[in-house]
Amino acid sequence: MSFITFAQQEPDPRKVTNDWIVRASAGVRLGSVSWFAAWRRYTFKPDAGGVFDAVCLREIADFCEGATEGRKRERAAERGELRV
Repeated sequence: MSFITFAQQEPDPRKVTNDWIVRASAGVRLGSVSWFAAWRRYTFKPDAGGVFDAVCLREIADFCEGATEGRKRERAAERGELRV
């Protein structure tokens, strides 16, 4: 059972990647997920005062990894490359 939700933000026409707000099931904002160009992957930026257990961290990490792989597949398709 998940206690975290990821809500995609309205796309910014100046950006090519997506952003998500991360909330606890009670609606409390925990932070955000966005593209970190220097690392070429999506990262989680926690809001001040956040407390996370291993299950929450794993769920956030899985989301970031999935979003990164999705973006890399999109980018490869834009270039006409085939990714397996």
